[in-house]
Amino acid sequence: MDADWESDSISRLYTEFGCTHDDERKAVRELATVRMIGQHSHMVGRLIFLPFVLVMFVFLARNWTFAYLNITPALICWWALVLAATTLSGWTMRRAATNTRDEILKRLQALHTRNQRDDAVAERIKRVIDAVDDEQRGAFGSPLADPALTSIFIPLGGTTGIYLLQQFLQHMIY
Repeated sequence: MDADWESDSISRLYTEFGCTHDDERKAVRELATVRMIGQHSHMVGRLIFLPFVLVMFVFLARNWTFAYLNITPALICWWALVLAATTLSGWTMRRAATNTRDEILKRLQALHTRNQRDDAVAERIKRVIDAVDDEQRGAFGSPLADPALTSIFIPLGGTTGIYLLQQFLQHMIY
């Protein structure tokens, strides 16, 4: 799949990598594809994360501190369904992005191998391969690197997390 990128941003990438050969331009277009996937999946990843926040707030609202109510099996099933759907969506997005990057890297390696005779072109293509490998945005990054997830985990760590766990367990067991 060779995306047709002709814009100011791709021209800047051509200049950044010093593209003078058609194979170099192909390599840079592949890099643009990976960067686009990273940027867009970063935003989609945030949308996938929002249902987890919703379920957390619903869970907190069910705590006796807010209103002492029994947790019904229907509510537990709803929580499980929402969490399973969002987890599956995130996993599917990451798998598709990773498979796409792997295919792009195979094509770039083939371009690199084909241009071994010209050291300058091979070196520029190698720089593009390194840039594709180094892409860490969106679906290519660690799920734990998400700032929203980190903002939830930090307060739950240490004694605050233990205290909240004790409070929840007290009322779920009885």
